Amino acid sequence: MGLPPPTQHYFRSDSSDSSACMMGASEDPEVPRRKPGRSGSCSPAWLATTAMAILALQVASTTGLFVYFTMSISKVTENILHRSLQKGLTSTSPGTEGQPPMPHPFSTGAQPSAHVTLIPYTVANSGNLDHLGELPQSCRYPLHNWESRGLLSHLRNITFKAGALRVSQGGKYYVYSQIYFRYPAEAEGSQPTSQQLVQCISRQTAYRQPILLLKGVATKCWSPEAEYGLHAIYQGGLFELKAGDELLVSVSSLAVDDTDGTSSYFGAFRLAM
Repeated sequence: MGLPPPTQHYFRSDSSDSSACMMGASEDPEVPRRKPGRSGSCSPAWLATTAMAILALQVASTTGLFVYFTMSISKVTENILHRSLQKGLTSTSPGTEGQPPMPHPFSTGAQPSAHVTLIPYTVANSGNLDHLGELPQSCRYPLHNWESRGLLSHLRNITFKAGALRVSQGGKYYVYSQIYFRYPAEAEGSQPTSQQLVQCISRQTAYRQPILLLKGVATKCWSPEAEYGLHAIYQGGLFELKAGDELLVSVSSLAVDDTDGTSSYFGAFRLAM
């Protein structure tokens, strides 16, 4: 019968309080215990130091990750802006990816637009209106005394002649107009009457008869004490126009304010689509 193997004893390191605190007290009677002079539990100072060290490591690692990701995002953003800038610079050069260069807003290739303002009627700006055809009865008076070269007006790839704007390039256009009606006061003692105010925007094509695009209507009755009866009608809309089409404005009465270019105007511009 063989002898049992000798019992091996494992001794716990007692070189520092930290290891003893981490490993705890041994219940094996054969394992040497710590010296009697030492405390059996970890000191509060040691626990606080350990907690602060762990917290410092967490803060350092979090800060490092934050700095790393911030620098990475900044680098990616810088690359995107750099590529966008290069693309914007090269897009203005002819032949880039088979597309024409982007025109300057005031060059001959810019989007067509026009804005004209109403001015007092004279024989010089009356023009021949026979080509306009028959207008709607409710707004049968065409307005032709527009200023196309003033401070508040402009023409860009759209021409103006005899009270009409002529489109040179087809496409979708926003057409608009505002007319400021100005009726004189009625005679003293007369009964106040209502006035019907009508403004029309028509499209003249190769056909004789104009095509009505927009019509604004208002009925007003002003106070007898008023020196003038004033009212403005504005309207605008989006339309598909062809090269050679003409636009004109007509009203129900010529009692309009033609002395202020900011109150009565007419225009159109093509949308880039």
